[in-house]
Amino acid sequence: MLAYFSHHMRMVPGDILATGTPSGVGLAKNRFLAIGDILECGITNLGAQRHEVAA
Repeated sequence: MLAYFSHHMRMVPGDILATGTPSGVGLAKNRFLAIGDILECGITNLGAQRHEVAA
């Protein structure tokens, strides 16, 4: 995907290609984020983000 998109548009550091989620999560397991759930994402030696799901 990166090769395809970078051929058709200029990409710069920090650009994100959102590809969706793999099969086996969300709809496939009938499990979704709910109010009060905590979502944490991070990269070692770079930092992390923490978000609480709200209505």
